[in-house]
Amino acid sequence: MHKTITKLLVLFIAGLLTLSCDKKKEEITPANEISYDGKTYDLSQGIWYSEEYEDEGIEELNLILSSSSLKINQKDGNIESFGGKFTGIYMGIYMKKGVKGLDSGEYICDSNDEGKPNTFYGGIAINADPNAPLTDENYMELGKLIVKRNNNNYEITFECTDDKGKIVKGFYKGELLNFQ
Repeated sequence: MHKTITKLLVLFIAGLLTLSCDKKKEEITPANEISYDGKTYDLSQGIWYSEEYEDEGIEELNLILSSSSLKINQKDGNIESFGGKFTGIYMGIYMKKGVKGLDSGEYICDSNDEGKPNTFYGGIAINADPNAPLTDENYMELGKLIVKRNNNNYEITFECTDDKGKIVKGFYKGELLNFQ
């Protein structure tokens, strides 16, 4: 009987250690969030769409990562309107023409918005009206964006400094809605 209790106790402790290890593993995985000015906000959705750019060899892709407070109303695969509040980032990303969607790679912030390949410009907005011009936005001055893509699944990491010297950093993992 004593050996049976000892064996059960060993199995119980092994099970607890296994659960403990799994919990630590979850904590290491970054959350879909953005941190700015000492506060953290969720990033639960992302969209991208491309735009014509005046330079023939360059394509501009717009990326928006936002909290669930932004409501995207769509019809027939197009954005019809926005509702709610916009908390998140937006970026204009420049790539060589012919790339299909947001491509894997590292992009460097270009606050002068010169339109060179593998650069981006952007800003952050907190509780902004998505249908009004952004007036109190904070433009990114320095930083980088790292994109890992597997079909339509993305891992996007960014760390930037805005025009007021505040750090903007975040992570998003998931699908991106595509609106052409």
